[in-house]
Amino acid sequence: MSISVIQGCLFCGPYQLNARLQDGEEGGKALTWLNGLTEVELLLDASFEDRSIAKQNLSDWRMGGYEEWLLQQDIMALTHDFSSGAA
Repeated sequence: MSISVIQGCLFCGPYQLNARLQDGEEGGKALTWLNGLTEVELLLDASFEDRSIAKQNLSDWRMGGYEEWLLQQDIMALTHDFSSGAA
């Protein structure tokens, strides 16, 4: 499995996982939550031989998709600050 596994599972909302990580939730707890979602279980069963998302997948996500999300959050905050100051 690769980062695409988590990306594929995030149709249930990448914000939920990313917000949990940003709030400091431990990886094991985040994985238990993510692997327990019905939508994720169905996807993993259908596409990944019923394997669960592993710690390495989450680690890869933190270095990729999560970092991109954090950058997007920063950009949105700066944009909001700029537009609020311009009003």
